[in-house]
Order: sequence, then C-alpha cells, then structure tokens
Amino acid sequence: MDISKYIQEYDFYNYFEKIKKEFKQQVNIQKYLENNSEENFVKFSQEFWENTNISVNKLKEKYNVSKQIAFSDIIKAYPTDKYIKLLKMYYNNSPIENLISEFAIPYNRIEKIIVSIVIDSLENYCPKCFNDSFEIESDLEGRFIFKCQQCNKKVSKSDLLTIEQAKMEMERITEQKIRFEEKIEEIEKDLNNIKCPKCQEKLYLKKNNDTFSYEIKCDKCNYISNDIENTIKDFKEWKQRAAMMIAIKAKEQELIEKALEIKKEQDVLFTKENIITSLENSDTLDFLNHVLEMDNMVVWSELFKRIKACNRLEKMMLSKIIELAKESGEKSTYRFKDKEIIMYGYIPQEPIIYDLINKTKILVARQIIRKLMKQNFVLLSEEQNYIFVPEILINNLETINNLMVVKDINSSIRYLVFQRQSYTCMTCGETGRPLKIAYMTSDKNINNLNNLIALCDNCYDIMTKNQILIDGTITFEVDYLDNNNLKSFEFLTYYYPELKTDETIRKTLYDWENYFSLTDIIKALTITIDKIKRNKMDGTVNTLFSYTNAILKNNNEAGTHVNVYDSLKEQYNLEKWIEDI
Repeated sequence: MDISKYIQEYDFYNYFEKIKKEFKQQVNIQKYLENNSEENFVKFSQEFWENTNISVNKLKEKYNVSKQIAFSDIIKAYPTDKYIKLLKMYYNNSPIENLISEFAIPYNRIEKIIVSIVIDSLENYCPKCFNDSFEIESDLEGRFIFKCQQCNKKVSKSDLLTIEQAKMEMERITEQKIRFEEKIEEIEKDLNNIKCPKCQEKLYLKKNNDTFSYEIKCDKCNYISNDIENTIKDFKEWKQRAAMMIAIKAKEQELIEKALEIKKEQDVLFTKENIITSLENSDTLDFLNHVLEMDNMVVWSELFKRIKACNRLEKMMLSKIIELAKESGEKSTYRFKDKEIIMYGYIPQEPIIYDLINKTKILVARQIIRKLMKQNFVLLSEEQNYIFVPEILINNLETINNLMVVKDINSSIRYLVFQRQSYTCMTCGETGRPLKIAYMTSDKNINNLNNLIALCDNCYDIMTKNQILIDGTITFEVDYLDNNNLKSFEFLTYYYPELKTDETIRKTLYDWENYFSLTDIIKALTITIDKIKRNKMDGTVNTLFSYTNAILKNNNEAGTHVNVYDSLKEQYNLEKWIEDI
C-alpha cells in the first residue's frame, strides 16, 4: 500500500466525528454545554486557526471555557480545513519547519494537536500478534511508525509481515508451541522423580508461553534453574554425595566398634576433621596448568625434589596411590586452553579414604593426603570418590619406591626391642628417626608397659593427641550432603567469634536453615544483634536465639519475608552477605 496516497485520501472528518463524540461524553464538557452553546467550541477552533499565535487563555475567557478543558481537545473535536491540511502535510513528511512557516504555529502546539491515523486495510500484519489494524505515527525525520492496536507493538513498515509471511510465522509458532508443551510435559515427569539438589524439597515448574521458556524453582531455598538436564545432573550429584557420606559414616562406625573391642569406652580417642572436597584441588589444577609450559624433565625434577622432602608416611601413601592408579588404568585428560595433560585415576567401590586406610594401614590418611595435595601430587574428592595423579608420576613409580628402601644399619639397633619393639616406628617402620613414647590409654600409666608404644617423631605429631595414640579420624557432626557451609553460623560468629566452638549453636542454625529462608535468617540475626549492641535487650545466647526465632516464626506464619531498615543493611553490610548466599 502507498501510505502517502492513503493519507491524502484519508477521511479525517469521519475520524474526527468519533473524537467529537468521545469529547462530548466527558463530564466537564456536558456541564459546559448545559449553560453554553456548542457553537462556542466551533468558533473557538475557527478563531484559533485564524491566528495560531493567539493566547489560548484569552480565547477560553472569550468563550467562557474552563481552564481544565484542553485547547487541543477542542481543536480535534471541531476540525477545520486548515487543520486537515496541516495533518496531511505532516503525514506527507513535510519538514516541520515548513509547517511552522505555512501555518504560523509554534512547534509545541503542533505536537499537541497531531493525531494518530488508524489503518485497518493495510494487508500487512503485526509480527507479534498478527493483527492487521494499526495506528500510524510519523517521527521528526519523516519515518512512519506503526502501532498495533491489539498488542501496542511499534514497528516500521519493513518489519510488518505480508500475508504469506504471517501464515508461515503462525505455522512456525504453532509448531513451536506444540513442541514446547511436549517438552513441558516431559519436564514435569522428570520433576516427579527428583527433588531440589540443595534442600531436597519438591521442585515446581513455572513456564512462559510467550517466550517458550521455563524456570525450575524451589519454594524452600533459593534454587533456580532454566535447564532440566542441569537440574537432573545436580540432583544425581547430590545423591552421589549423599550415598558417599552414608558410606563414610558407616566406615567411621566400623572404626569406633573396632576400637571398642580392645579399649574401654572412656579410652577411645578420635580426632575430628572435614572430608576432602573437590574445591581443595584448585591449587593443584593451577600447578598442572602452569607445568604445561615446562619441559617434562624440568617438571619431574621439581616433583622429585618435593617427593624427597616428604616423610616416610607421605612417601608410602603416595606410592600406594600411584600403584593403585596404575593398576586401574583409568585415564582422564585435563584440558587447559589448547593444551592437555593425562592423569591416571583410581575410583574404588567403597569410600576412597577408608579404602586407602585399609590398603596402607595409615589411620590418618586424610592428613597425609592433604599434605600430598599441597605438594600438587594428587587430585582427590571424597564426595565424588576419586583420586587422580599425573602420568609423569606413574612413569616414575620405581624411582619413588627406591626412596623408601631402608639402608642397612646396626642389627642391634634394628631389632632391639624397646620394651617389645625394636627401635622401629610402630606405624611407618622408620628406623632412622628419633622415637617418642605414646600412651595407648588416657590414664598415661608409665608403669604399665603394655600401655606404651614407640613412634617416630613424624608419626608422633599426627598420630597422637596429648601424648595419647588416637584411634582414627571421623568427620564433624555436620551434614555435608548439600556441600554448603552454614552461612548463618559464619555470619553470627563474625560478630560473636566466641561462639565458634559451640556445636549446639551450629546445630540450631542448621535446623533453622532447613526450615527458614537463609536470607531471612541473616536479616533476623541482624535485627537481634543490633538490639543487643544498642542495649535494647539482654545479651545472653538464650535471648539472642529466642528473639531471632520469634522473628522468623512470625514472618513465616504471616507468609512474609523478614525486612530490615536500610541503615541496618548498610551498617551490617547485608548486601555482601546476601550476595554471597
């Protein structure tokens, strides 16, 4: 369609009749017409176009028109030939300067009296809703803008669709809708078989039919995903971690029961430690990335120097790990940009730490492995139950084993029993290091020789606590299944460091995080801490927790989130804490 021709032939008077009808239906206009003639509006419009610079206020006074009635509404409701001419010139892309000159009218008045033209026979269609009725506008550069009367989308002429394009687009969207609904149906089936990877609560689906997109959300925590495959992957990883933690706890129980077979309960001693997570591999990965730029001989020289500096227990553990990885033959390639390095892995059926304890008899396996990780020899994750070593260590296993060959020494020293032992470390078999006495039980009875053992100084440091031989290590009584630290505990102890060792507080906060939103907990703690600091309430632990708990419960019952003043947000740096969450 020729838009310019259409505008020149456009029936503006018919268009303005509709505007007049709407104008006269206004309450203030009806009141005016009760005491005044409609002819006043006609004369107002005519006189305006006779002198377009005339004072509008004077015109209103002359015809007794209220100030609340816009002059532009009168002009549109009672158009003149001159007004129609201006509109046709405007929509024929006449420069605005020509309009100002032709009609002696200021630009600001032109802006107020320009109207949109409705086109409903364009034979073009909106690219969003496929409607074929538009309001046409013109910008200051003379370009036509089409505003869809159905969805209000504004487009240029070139963006409108032909009837063929509209049909094709509608078919495409229809097919896309069908595929999207089929996909949503499959996703809903998948969601019935999984739970939130963070808090294990039910997930729900929120779909957007306009954009053919969806979000998977959890009401309890802040988990959000827009990819079902990633959500399934996250959940499977959680299940793997959960199963592994159950297996680790079972092995810990075995250690405890075994210790109780030979000791009294009060004499059993275990130390606490965290499991080794994949996050602890970052330094080793950085090292591997760095060595890709180095010659293999240089790399081996650096690693060999580090291995020689290891104590005997560390060498024994490293040797066993390399041996197991070599026998397994589980190869994996780590890629860094355009380069790669080959690693050998060992992935046992049972928890890897306890598999290594069983194979090496080294009870403090985690401590030893963490030292090996610090030296960049291995990658290990208890959650994913793997350990990997670089191929260069596999190729040099014999050289590493030669470092542990015990040199001949005086047989009287090697085999002489120190009350029952030769001067040999009971744990690692070392004979060339100073020995120390450790007690088997907590009574430290030096007269009971059955209660004494000899350890080398290296083993003594990590195998004893207060001179008593430990029976093994177990993890903290904290749920690691969600692989997250207690952020609320970190926040609280930032302001009250003296509470860090209180396991009861940790347990309480853990229970809260399983029931309330973590963001709400942080905000509720902020309110309570601030009141205590301003001496508005007693500063005891009981008061702190009871008041915070009341805030959380009240908001939970009301179905609202905890709110804090902006001043508190700034004072306690809440934006950073919540951003970290």
